[in-house]
Amino acid sequence: MFCAISGQAPSHGVVSKKSGQVYERSLIEAYLAEHLTDPVTGEESSPEDLVDLKMGGSAAPRAANMTSIPSLLALFQSEWDGVAMETFALKTQLAQTRQQLSVALYENDAASRLLARLMQERDEARDALAKFSAVQQSGEPPAAGDDDDNTAIPEGVVPLAIRKEVERAHKANSARRKQNKMQDESELTVNMMKGATWTDMRTTLEYYSGPVFCGSSECIVAGGDKQGAMVELTLDQLQEQTRPMLDAAWINNTLVCLSEDVMSVHGHEGAVAVDGHFVDGHPNGDLLAYANRNGEWGLVRAFASSLKIVCTFRTGHSISGMQFHPDGHLLAFATPDAVRIYSVSDGQHAADLRGPVTAMAFSDNGYHLAVGGGTQVQVWDLRSQTVAHTLELEDELVDMCMEHSGHYLAAAGTKSLRLWLWSVSKKEFTLIHSFSSSFQHITWPCSHPLMARNGSVMSRLEMK
Repeated sequence: MFCAISGQAPSHGVVSKKSGQVYERSLIEAYLAEHLTDPVTGEESSPEDLVDLKMGGSAAPRAANMTSIPSLLALFQSEWDGVAMETFALKTQLAQTRQQLSVALYENDAASRLLARLMQERDEARDALAKFSAVQQSGEPPAAGDDDDNTAIPEGVVPLAIRKEVERAHKANSARRKQNKMQDESELTVNMMKGATWTDMRTTLEYYSGPVFCGSSECIVAGGDKQGAMVELTLDQLQEQTRPMLDAAWINNTLVCLSEDVMSVHGHEGAVAVDGHFVDGHPNGDLLAYANRNGEWGLVRAFASSLKIVCTFRTGHSISGMQFHPDGHLLAFATPDAVRIYSVSDGQHAADLRGPVTAMAFSDNGYHLAVGGGTQVQVWDLRSQTVAHTLELEDELVDMCMEHSGHYLAAAGTKSLRLWLWSVSKKEFTLIHSFSSSFQHITWPCSHPLMARNGSVMSRLEMK
Protein backbone atom coordinates (compact mmCIF):
# COMPACT_ATOMS: atom_id res chain seq x y z
CA MET A 1 0.00 0.00 0.00
CA PHE A 2 1.17 3.46 -0.90
CA CYS A 3 0.02 6.88 0.11
CA ALA A 4 -2.19 8.51 -2.52
CA ILE A 5 -0.47 11.84 -1.90
CA SER A 6 3.27 10.99 -1.57
CA GLY A 7 3.36 7.71 -3.42
CA GLN A 8 5.48 6.21 -0.63
CA ALA A 9 4.67 3.47 1.83
CA PRO A 10 3.04 5.20 4.84
CA SER A 11 4.51 4.81 8.29
CA HIS A 12 1.16 5.68 9.93
CA GLY A 13 -1.44 4.77 7.35
CA VAL A 14 -5.14 5.71 7.36
CA VAL A 15 -8.00 5.01 4.93
CA SER A 16 -10.81 7.39 4.04
CA LYS A 17 -14.38 6.12 4.63
CA LYS A 18 -15.68 8.15 1.67
CA SER A 19 -13.05 7.59 -1.01
CA GLY A 20 -11.39 4.40 0.23
CA GLN A 21 -7.95 5.86 -0.51
CA VAL A 22 -4.89 5.20 1.69
CA TYR A 23 -2.99 8.19 3.03
CA GLU A 24 -0.16 9.09 5.40
CA ARG A 25 -1.97 10.51 8.47
CA SER A 26 0.25 13.60 8.81
CA LEU A 27 -0.17 14.47 5.12
CA ILE A 28 -3.93 13.99 4.90
CA GLU A 29 -4.56 15.87 8.18
CA ALA A 30 -2.56 18.84 6.93
CA TYR A 31 -4.47 18.76 3.61
CA LEU A 32 -7.91 18.49 5.27
CA ALA A 33 -7.11 21.34 7.65
CA GLU A 34 -6.59 23.61 4.63
CA HIS A 35 -9.09 22.31 2.01
CA LEU A 36 -11.76 20.21 3.89
CA THR A 37 -12.05 17.94 0.81
CA ASP A 38 -10.63 14.58 -0.23
CA PRO A 39 -7.51 15.12 -2.38
CA VAL A 40 -8.52 12.39 -4.87
CA THR A 41 -12.31 12.61 -5.25
CA GLY A 42 -12.89 16.21 -4.12
CA GLU A 43 -15.68 15.19 -1.74
CA GLU A 44 -16.10 16.95 1.55
CA SER A 45 -14.15 15.16 4.21
CA SER A 46 -12.92 15.62 7.79
CA PRO A 47 -10.41 13.93 10.11
CA GLU A 48 -13.34 11.91 11.59
CA ASP A 49 -13.67 10.11 8.24
CA LEU A 50 -10.19 8.63 8.60
CA VAL A 51 -9.68 5.11 9.92
CA ASP A 52 -6.30 3.87 11.14
CA LEU A 53 -4.78 0.91 9.38
CA LYS A 54 -3.11 -1.87 11.31
CA MET A 55 0.17 -2.39 9.45
CA GLY A 56 3.01 -4.77 10.30
CA GLY A 57 6.53 -3.32 10.81
CA SER A 58 8.43 -3.21 7.56
CA ALA A 59 11.63 -1.56 6.47
CA ALA A 60 11.32 1.48 4.30
CA PRO A 61 12.13 0.73 0.70
CA ARG A 62 15.69 1.63 -0.34
CA ALA A 63 16.03 4.53 -2.70
CA ALA A 64 16.96 3.74 -6.27
CA ASN A 65 20.33 5.49 -6.05
CA MET A 66 21.35 3.23 -3.13
CA THR A 67 20.73 -0.11 -4.72
CA SER A 68 24.20 -0.67 -6.29
CA ILE A 69 27.86 -0.20 -5.33
CA PRO A 70 28.59 2.49 -7.96
CA SER A 71 25.57 4.47 -6.82
CA LEU A 72 26.67 4.13 -3.16
CA LEU A 73 30.19 5.35 -4.05
CA ALA A 74 28.71 8.33 -5.85
CA LEU A 75 26.54 9.06 -2.80
CA PHE A 76 29.56 8.87 -0.48
CA GLN A 77 31.55 11.17 -2.77
CA SER A 78 28.71 13.65 -2.73
CA GLU A 79 28.52 13.52 1.07
CA TRP A 80 32.33 13.98 1.37
CA ASP A 81 32.21 16.96 -0.98
CA GLY A 82 29.50 18.48 1.19
CA VAL A 83 31.51 17.95 4.38
CA ALA A 84 34.63 19.44 2.77
CA MET A 85 32.69 22.52 1.62
CA GLU A 86 31.16 22.94 5.08
CA THR A 87 34.62 22.65 6.73
CA PHE A 88 36.02 25.26 4.35
CA ALA A 89 33.14 27.59 5.14
CA LEU A 90 33.71 27.15 8.90
CA LYS A 91 37.45 27.84 8.55
CA THR A 92 36.72 30.96 6.52
CA GLN A 93 34.26 32.16 9.14
CA LEU A 94 36.80 31.43 11.94
CA ALA A 95 39.48 33.49 10.15
CA GLN A 96 37.06 36.38 9.75
CA THR A 97 36.07 36.14 13.42
CA ARG A 98 39.73 36.20 14.49
CA GLN A 99 40.36 39.23 12.34
CA GLN A 100 37.35 41.00 13.84
CA LEU A 101 38.57 40.08 17.35
CA SER A 102 42.04 41.50 16.60
CA VAL A 103 40.49 44.74 15.39
CA ALA A 104 38.30 44.91 18.51
CA LEU A 105 41.30 44.31 20.82
CA TYR A 106 43.33 46.97 19.03
CA GLU A 107 40.48 49.45 19.32
CA ASN A 108 40.11 48.60 23.03
CA ASP A 109 43.84 49.14 23.62
CA ALA A 110 43.72 52.45 21.76
CA ALA A 111 40.72 53.53 23.83
CA SER A 112 42.54 52.59 27.06
CA ARG A 113 45.62 54.58 26.03
CA LEU A 114 43.44 57.55 25.12
CA LEU A 115 41.65 57.33 28.46
CA ALA A 116 44.97 57.18 30.34
CA ARG A 117 46.26 60.23 28.43
CA LEU A 118 43.05 62.13 29.13
CA MET A 119 43.29 61.29 32.84
CA GLN A 120 46.91 62.47 32.87
CA GLU A 121 45.93 65.71 31.14
CA ARG A 122 43.11 66.11 33.65
CA ASP A 123 45.55 65.69 36.57
CA GLU A 124 47.97 68.13 34.97
CA ALA A 125 45.16 70.62 34.49
CA ARG A 126 44.15 70.25 38.14
CA ASP A 127 47.74 70.77 39.28
CA ALA A 128 48.08 73.79 37.02
CA LEU A 129 44.85 75.19 38.43
CA ALA A 130 46.03 74.63 41.99
CA LYS A 131 49.36 76.33 41.23
CA PHE A 132 47.60 79.20 39.50
CA SER A 133 45.29 79.66 42.48
CA ALA A 134 48.29 79.64 44.83
CA VAL A 135 50.12 82.20 42.68
CA GLN A 136 47.02 84.40 42.47
CA GLN A 137 46.66 84.41 46.24
CA SER A 138 50.24 84.56 47.47
CA GLY A 139 52.82 84.43 44.67
CA GLU A 140 55.82 82.06 44.37
CA PRO A 141 58.15 81.78 46.12
CA PRO A 142 56.31 82.89 49.28
CA ALA A 143 57.43 85.86 51.25
CA ALA A 144 58.63 85.41 54.83
CA GLY A 145 55.86 85.69 57.36
CA ASP A 146 53.05 85.38 54.79
CA ASP A 147 50.34 83.73 56.87
CA ASP A 148 47.80 83.58 54.03
CA ASP A 149 49.94 81.23 51.92
CA ASN A 150 48.60 78.12 53.64
CA THR A 151 45.08 78.81 52.29
CA ALA A 152 46.25 77.70 48.83
CA ILE A 153 48.01 74.51 49.95
CA PRO A 154 46.35 71.39 48.47
CA GLU A 155 45.56 68.69 51.03
CA GLY A 156 45.92 65.04 50.07
CA VAL A 157 47.27 65.76 46.55
CA VAL A 158 50.94 65.76 45.54
CA PRO A 159 51.57 68.20 42.65
CA LEU A 160 52.54 66.57 39.36
CA ALA A 161 55.95 68.31 39.25
CA ILE A 162 56.81 66.93 42.70
CA ARG A 163 55.69 63.43 41.70
CA LYS A 164 57.94 63.50 38.64
CA GLU A 165 60.91 64.68 40.70
CA VAL A 166 60.34 61.95 43.29
CA GLU A 167 60.05 59.22 40.63
CA ARG A 168 63.13 60.50 38.82
CA ALA A 169 65.15 60.57 42.06
CA HIS A 170 63.90 57.06 42.93
CA LYS A 171 65.11 55.62 39.62
CA ALA A 172 68.47 57.40 39.83
CA ASN A 173 69.16 56.42 43.45
CA SER A 174 68.03 52.83 42.91
CA ALA A 175 70.29 52.51 39.86
CA ARG A 176 73.19 53.97 41.86
CA ARG A 177 72.72 51.46 44.68
CA LYS A 178 72.55 48.52 42.27
CA GLN A 179 75.69 49.70 40.49
CA ASN A 180 77.65 50.28 43.69
CA LYS A 181 76.87 47.03 45.44
CA MET A 182 77.72 46.88 49.11
CA GLN A 183 80.80 44.78 50.00
CA ASP A 184 81.90 43.30 53.32
CA GLU A 185 83.94 45.60 55.55
CA SER A 186 87.64 44.80 55.51
CA GLU A 187 89.00 42.69 58.35
CA LEU A 188 91.47 45.43 59.28
CA THR A 189 88.69 48.01 59.65
CA VAL A 190 86.58 45.59 61.67
CA ASN A 191 89.49 44.88 64.05
CA MET A 192 90.10 48.61 64.44
CA MET A 193 86.41 49.15 65.18
CA LYS A 194 86.49 46.37 67.79
CA GLY A 195 89.25 48.25 69.62
CA ALA A 196 87.57 51.68 69.35
CA THR A 197 87.25 53.86 72.46
CA TRP A 198 85.34 57.03 73.33
CA THR A 199 87.05 60.43 73.23
CA ASP A 200 85.36 63.52 74.70
CA MET A 201 85.20 66.64 72.53
CA ARG A 202 86.11 70.09 73.77
CA THR A 203 82.70 71.43 72.76
CA THR A 204 80.03 71.12 75.44
CA LEU A 205 76.25 71.34 75.05
CA GLU A 206 75.45 72.53 78.55
CA TYR A 207 72.73 74.93 77.40
CA TYR A 208 71.16 72.75 74.71
CA SER A 209 68.74 70.23 76.10
CA GLY A 210 67.31 69.04 72.80
CA PRO A 211 68.41 66.03 70.76
CA VAL A 212 71.45 65.88 68.48
CA PHE A 213 70.73 65.81 64.74
CA CYS A 214 73.08 64.56 62.08
CA GLY A 215 74.08 67.35 59.74
CA SER A 216 76.54 67.38 56.86
CA SER A 217 79.97 65.75 56.81
CA GLU A 218 81.36 68.87 58.53
CA CYS A 219 78.97 69.43 61.42
CA ILE A 220 76.16 68.17 63.63
CA VAL A 221 73.30 70.17 65.08
CA ALA A 222 72.00 70.23 68.65
CA GLY A 223 68.48 71.36 69.47
CA GLY A 224 67.30 73.51 72.33
CA ASP A 225 64.14 75.01 73.79
CA LYS A 226 65.48 78.56 73.56
CA GLN A 227 68.18 78.30 70.89
CA GLY A 228 70.06 75.68 68.91
CA ALA A 229 73.74 75.10 68.17
CA MET A 230 75.81 73.85 65.25
CA VAL A 231 79.04 71.99 66.10
CA GLU A 232 81.81 72.03 63.48
CA LEU A 233 83.42 68.60 63.72
CA THR A 234 86.76 69.41 62.09
CA LEU A 235 87.44 72.51 64.21
CA ASP A 236 85.52 71.26 67.27
CA GLN A 237 83.80 74.63 67.51
CA LEU A 238 80.25 75.59 68.40
CA GLN A 239 78.06 78.15 66.64
CA GLU A 240 74.88 79.24 68.38
CA GLN A 241 71.59 79.65 66.52
CA THR A 242 69.22 82.47 67.40
CA ARG A 243 65.98 80.42 67.22
CA PRO A 244 64.72 77.46 69.25
CA MET A 245 65.33 74.22 67.40
CA LEU A 246 63.02 71.19 67.50
CA ASP A 247 64.62 69.42 64.52
CA ALA A 248 66.93 70.12 61.60
CA ALA A 249 67.72 68.83 58.12
CA TRP A 250 70.67 69.37 55.82
CA ILE A 251 69.94 69.83 52.07
CA ASN A 252 72.15 71.20 49.30
CA ASN A 253 74.82 72.05 51.93
CA THR A 254 72.27 74.29 53.62
CA LEU A 255 70.87 73.85 57.12
CA VAL A 256 67.08 73.98 57.46
CA CYS A 257 65.92 74.50 61.04
CA LEU A 258 62.51 73.68 62.47
CA SER A 259 61.52 75.71 65.49
CA GLU A 260 58.12 76.26 67.05
CA ASP A 261 55.67 76.92 64.16
CA VAL A 262 58.48 78.10 61.82
CA MET A 263 60.79 76.38 59.33
CA SER A 264 63.70 78.49 58.14
CA VAL A 265 66.85 78.33 56.00
CA HIS A 266 70.06 78.95 57.96
CA GLY A 267 71.67 82.24 56.98
CA HIS A 268 68.61 83.57 55.10
CA GLU A 269 65.50 85.51 56.03
CA GLY A 270 63.18 83.14 54.15
CA ALA A 271 60.88 81.17 56.45
CA VAL A 272 57.53 79.41 56.27
CA ALA A 273 54.97 78.82 59.00
CA VAL A 274 54.47 75.10 59.70
CA ASP A 275 52.86 73.15 62.50
CA GLY A 276 55.66 70.61 62.84
CA HIS A 277 57.94 68.87 65.31
CA PHE A 278 60.06 66.76 62.90
CA VAL A 279 61.77 67.45 59.56
CA ASP A 280 63.86 65.40 57.12
CA GLY A 281 65.50 66.17 53.79
CA HIS A 282 64.73 64.29 50.58
CA PRO A 283 67.74 62.67 48.81
CA ASN A 284 67.23 64.86 45.72
CA GLY A 285 68.26 67.89 47.79
CA ASP A 286 65.43 70.36 47.19
CA LEU A 287 62.49 68.74 48.96
CA LEU A 288 61.71 68.41 52.67
CA ALA A 289 59.07 66.64 54.70
CA TYR A 290 57.75 67.75 58.08
CA ALA A 291 55.36 66.15 60.56
CA ASN A 292 53.82 66.92 63.93
CA ARG A 293 52.78 64.77 66.85
CA ASN A 294 49.10 65.07 65.86
CA GLY A 295 49.65 62.89 62.78
CA GLU A 296 49.84 65.63 60.14
CA TRP A 297 52.66 65.82 57.60
CA GLY A 298 53.52 67.71 54.45
CA LEU A 299 56.08 68.31 51.72
CA VAL A 300 58.07 71.55 51.44
CA ARG A 301 59.88 72.79 48.32
CA ALA A 302 63.23 74.42 49.07
CA PHE A 303 64.16 77.40 46.90
CA ALA A 304 67.46 79.30 46.87
CA SER A 305 66.71 81.20 50.05
CA SER A 306 63.12 80.37 50.97
CA LEU A 307 60.67 77.52 51.50
CA LYS A 308 57.14 76.77 50.30
CA ILE A 309 54.67 74.12 51.48
CA VAL A 310 53.34 72.24 48.44
CA CYS A 311 50.93 69.70 50.01
CA THR A 312 49.73 68.35 53.36
CA PHE A 313 48.35 65.00 54.57
CA ARG A 314 46.85 63.38 57.69
CA THR A 315 47.78 59.94 59.02
CA GLY A 316 45.38 59.73 61.94
CA HIS A 317 48.18 58.49 64.23
CA SER A 318 50.44 60.17 66.76
CA ILE A 319 53.92 60.63 65.23
CA SER A 320 57.18 60.51 67.21
CA GLY A 321 59.71 60.59 64.34
CA MET A 322 60.15 60.38 60.57
CA GLN A 323 62.77 59.48 57.95
CA PHE A 324 63.04 59.31 54.14
CA HIS A 325 63.99 56.06 52.39
CA PRO A 326 67.46 56.30 50.75
CA ASP A 327 65.76 56.26 47.32
CA GLY A 328 63.36 59.01 48.37
CA HIS A 329 60.14 57.29 47.26
CA LEU A 330 59.01 56.24 50.74
CA LEU A 331 58.55 58.13 54.00
CA ALA A 332 58.49 56.27 57.32
CA PHE A 333 56.70 57.61 60.40
CA ALA A 334 57.31 56.30 63.92
CA THR A 335 54.09 55.80 65.88
CA PRO A 336 53.61 54.14 69.29
CA ASP A 337 52.67 50.71 67.90
CA ALA A 338 54.11 50.60 64.37
CA VAL A 339 56.25 52.22 61.71
CA ARG A 340 53.82 53.49 59.10
CA ILE A 341 55.24 53.87 55.60
CA TYR A 342 53.77 56.22 53.00
CA SER A 343 54.45 56.74 49.31
CA VAL A 344 55.95 60.18 48.66
CA SER A 345 54.74 60.37 45.04
CA ASP A 346 51.03 60.18 45.93
CA GLY A 347 50.92 60.45 49.73
CA GLN A 348 49.11 57.11 50.07
CA HIS A 349 49.64 54.62 52.90
CA ALA A 350 51.92 51.76 51.74
CA ALA A 351 52.62 49.46 54.71
CA ASP A 352 52.66 49.03 58.50
CA LEU A 353 55.55 47.40 60.38
CA ARG A 354 53.97 46.41 63.70
CA GLY A 355 55.86 46.61 66.97
CA PRO A 356 56.97 49.10 69.66
CA VAL A 357 58.92 52.04 68.20
CA THR A 358 61.43 54.20 70.04
CA ALA A 359 63.83 54.84 67.14
CA MET A 360 64.27 53.71 63.53
CA ALA A 361 66.93 53.88 60.82
CA PHE A 362 67.02 52.93 57.12
CA SER A 363 69.94 50.94 55.78
CA ASP A 364 71.80 52.47 52.83
CA ASN A 365 71.07 49.34 50.77
CA GLY A 366 67.40 50.33 50.77
CA TYR A 367 66.21 46.84 51.69
CA HIS A 368 66.29 47.01 55.50
CA LEU A 369 64.70 49.21 58.14
CA ALA A 370 65.92 48.86 61.74
CA VAL A 371 63.17 49.52 64.29
CA GLY A 372 64.06 49.67 67.98
CA GLY A 373 61.69 49.46 70.91
CA GLY A 374 61.89 48.03 74.43
CA THR A 375 64.94 45.77 74.70
CA GLN A 376 65.03 44.69 71.05
CA VAL A 377 65.97 45.99 67.63
CA GLN A 378 64.04 44.38 64.79
CA VAL A 379 65.54 44.62 61.31
CA TRP A 380 62.70 44.48 58.76
CA ASP A 381 63.07 43.31 55.17
CA LEU A 382 61.05 45.88 53.22
CA ARG A 383 60.69 43.57 50.22
CA SER A 384 58.74 40.92 52.13
CA GLN A 385 57.65 43.16 55.05
CA THR A 386 58.89 40.59 57.55
CA VAL A 387 61.38 40.69 60.43
CA ALA A 388 64.69 39.41 59.04
CA HIS A 389 66.82 39.83 62.20
CA THR A 390 66.18 40.45 65.90
CA LEU A 391 68.96 42.04 67.97
CA GLU A 392 68.82 41.89 71.76
CA LEU A 393 69.78 44.78 74.08
CA GLU A 394 70.89 44.70 77.69
CA ASP A 395 68.47 47.45 78.73
CA GLU A 396 65.77 49.79 77.44
CA LEU A 397 66.49 51.41 74.06
CA VAL A 398 67.03 55.18 74.06
CA ASP A 399 68.36 55.99 70.57
CA MET A 400 69.63 54.21 67.47
CA CYS A 401 71.42 55.01 64.21
CA MET A 402 73.16 53.34 61.26
CA GLU A 403 76.50 54.19 59.71
CA HIS A 404 76.11 55.92 56.31
CA SER A 405 77.49 52.92 54.35
CA GLY A 406 75.19 50.48 56.16
CA HIS A 407 77.98 48.37 57.67
CA TYR A 408 77.32 49.26 61.32
CA LEU A 409 74.25 49.60 63.52
CA ALA A 410 74.51 51.33 66.89
CA ALA A 411 71.86 51.16 69.61
CA ALA A 412 72.08 53.12 72.87
CA GLY A 413 70.30 51.87 75.96
CA THR A 414 69.80 53.43 79.35
CA LYS A 415 73.05 51.87 80.65
CA SER A 416 74.95 50.60 77.61
CA LEU A 417 75.62 51.00 73.90
CA ARG A 418 75.88 48.08 71.49
CA LEU A 419 77.51 48.03 68.06
CA TRP A 420 76.72 45.43 65.37
CA LEU A 421 78.44 44.67 62.06
CA TRP A 422 76.43 43.73 58.98
CA SER A 423 77.95 40.90 56.93
CA VAL A 424 76.93 41.05 53.27
CA SER A 425 78.15 37.53 52.52
CA LYS A 426 76.54 35.90 55.56
CA LYS A 427 73.51 38.24 55.57
CA GLU A 428 73.55 38.61 59.34
CA PHE A 429 74.42 41.07 62.10
CA THR A 430 77.30 40.30 64.47
CA LEU A 431 77.80 42.04 67.81
CA ILE A 432 81.34 43.46 67.83
CA HIS A 433 81.25 45.88 70.77
CA SER A 434 79.28 46.59 73.94
CA PHE A 435 80.06 49.77 75.91
CA SER A 436 78.88 50.21 79.50
CA SER A 437 78.17 53.90 78.96
CA SER A 438 74.96 55.86 79.13
CA PHE A 439 74.07 58.14 76.19
CA GLN A 440 70.93 60.15 75.55
CA HIS A 441 71.47 60.72 71.82
CA ILE A 442 73.70 59.18 69.14
CA THR A 443 74.32 60.07 65.49
CA TRP A 444 76.72 58.94 62.77
CA PRO A 445 77.78 61.79 60.46
CA CYS A 446 79.07 60.96 56.98
CA SER A 447 82.87 60.41 56.88
CA HIS A 448 83.08 60.78 60.66
CA PRO A 449 82.98 58.36 63.62
CA LEU A 450 79.97 57.69 65.77
CA MET A 451 78.99 60.70 67.90
CA ALA A 452 77.19 60.37 71.24
CA ARG A 453 75.91 62.76 73.87
CA ASN A 454 75.92 62.17 77.61
CA GLY A 455 74.46 65.21 79.33
CA SER A 456 76.45 68.21 78.12
CA VAL A 457 79.43 66.11 76.96
CA MET A 458 79.83 65.15 73.29
CA SER A 459 82.01 62.09 72.57
CA ARG A 460 83.26 60.42 69.43
CA LEU A 461 84.16 56.77 68.88
CA GLU A 462 87.82 56.73 67.81
CA MET A 463 89.18 53.61 66.10
CA LYS A 464 92.53 52.25 67.31
